[in-house]
Amino acid sequence: MNALSNYRDKVKEIAKDGAGPIFKISDQLRDDVLPYMGIKLEDKKPGEPASWMFVDKDELIKEIEAKAAKAAAKEAEKIAKAAALLKKNSTPGKDYFKEFEADKWPAIDAETGLPTKNAKGGEISD
Repeated sequence: MNALSNYRDKVKEIAKDGAGPIFKISDQLRDDVLPYMGIKLEDKKPGEPASWMFVDKDELIKEIEAKAAKAAAKEAEKIAKAAALLKKNSTPGKDYFKEFEADKWPAIDAETGLPTKNAKGGEISD
């Protein structure tokens, strides 16, 4: 009941700012408070009432942790891709083949940075 009382107080306090903040604290109640009490609140389609049920809170906490781990992994992948793209785009042309395609070209000219031999070891013509 304390959680609902706190929620009500927050709603009254921020109601003057419009619906956006109210939706935000409603989501926080659903996602960050009720699961730790063993209550699962599920939103339905617009116009339909939400449903709730008592669930083992440890199960809900595991779901929250799994969701957070998935989001963190997705964010880490996004950061890694951005870092790789930044490195690729900021590498001088002279160093491109040496940095990104060294396994494809057995010999690269140190001065120009261009490959001098193909993958089979044959010379590359000018």
